[in-house]
Amino acid sequence: MTDPIFRRLLGVPDASDPRRLLGLTDGALTRVQIEIALRERLDQVYRHPDGRAPAADQVRQALRDAARTLISSE
Repeated sequence: MTDPIFRRLLGVPDASDPRRLLGLTDGALTRVQIEIALRERLDQVYRHPDGRAPAADQVRQALRDAARTLISSE
């Protein structure tokens, strides 16, 4: 199911795929690549006109969770 806030802020349907959420492609990833992707996506959210809305908190937390998931699976 598509979540409008994720679509609006990041252009992804929902938070179900950590790689897609962070804008990462398939293949091996390093911790540094994941952390850079996290910073870039958080910056994207903050720069968006709706990026400071309460609903954006959910997106920021999902981004942090996605990065944590990918780092722990290294």
